[in-house]
Amino acid sequence: KEAYLSDKLISLELSTRLLNGMMAMAKNVFSKEILPRCPAYCTAGAEDKVISVPTLREYFDKIERNFVYHEIPGAYHEIHLEVEKYRTEYFDYLKKSFAQLM
Repeated sequence: KEAYLSDKLISLELSTRLLNGMMAMAKNVFSKEILPRCPAYCTAGAEDKVISVPTLREYFDKIERNFVYHEIPGAYHEIHLEVEKYRTEYFDYLKKSFAQLM
């Protein structure tokens, strides 16, 4: 934790300009389908507190139907860094998804 907090590349503050830019881009991106030209996937931790999981779920249910959406119950934002229980389920899902593409 100390190394993370003292890292000069890590900023723990958000500027109004950054937040406004993020909101404008999110509104633009999430207002229409992305229409990927290859299989596309989105995986979320059901207990994520960084993003709104219900909003993400609604987006993939109602707007973006060209992605395969998958939730890991109990997991948080960075599933690949989660405790073994969730990380294993996540990596097993990734392996299965990639195998289907081969």
